[in-house]
Amino acid sequence: MLTLENVHACYGESRVLQGIELAIEPGEVVCLLGRNGVGKTTTLRAIMGLTPPREGRVLFKGQLLNGLSTHQIARLGIGFVDENRRIFPGLSVEENLEVAQKRLPEQNRHWPMERIYETFPMLADIRHRDGDFLSGGQQQMLAIARALVGEPELLLLDEPNEGLAPVIVQQVGQLIRQLAQTTTIIFTDQNLKFALKYAERGYVIEKGRVVHASSKESFHSDLATIEQHLSV
Repeated sequence: MLTLENVHACYGESRVLQGIELAIEPGEVVCLLGRNGVGKTTTLRAIMGLTPPREGRVLFKGQLLNGLSTHQIARLGIGFVDENRRIFPGLSVEENLEVAQKRLPEQNRHWPMERIYETFPMLADIRHRDGDFLSGGQQQMLAIARALVGEPELLLLDEPNEGLAPVIVQQVGQLIRQLAQTTTIIFTDQNLKFALKYAERGYVIEKGRVVHASSKESFHSDLATIEQHLSV
């Protein structure tokens, strides 16, 4: 479904990604692991065209994404949940969802409002509350729900557990497991325990490169190597 080939990306003159290579199959849940500042977020931003690759190729279902705008990439079927969530503070929960809905006939929607509120009962109870008055956990659930109403085939979650209480982290994990039944997912994290529980495969990123990749079968046997790369 998604392939990154020798992807380099920069912020100004600072080269953050230095040849990222990865491939995601339909239906997988894959975690990008690594310490802060190693290039996990930039990898997702390169996929979405927010930090366009300077070199290399990003392909989604065989189509080259290089040179496309972010909204064009989103329309192809990729949803992105930014680490900062970017909830519209002056809009209600329901209005945040409505502005992000993909324009489709109701019968063609995989994620109509009814399903959103069934999947996110927390949001159903606060649908008329402004974004200004949401907790961190409520914002995160809204950010994920908002990505889903765009009808993505591939969902990118950037640090979905950042700054959340343990009970909300558990809910995020359960949500990933539930969404994985119909959606391919890539999420970034530093928490190896969380990744082992919810991801089928993992890529460890260090200094803008993939330095280790583990399949579902070898994840646990590779623990020592992965922990070595994640240690400070």
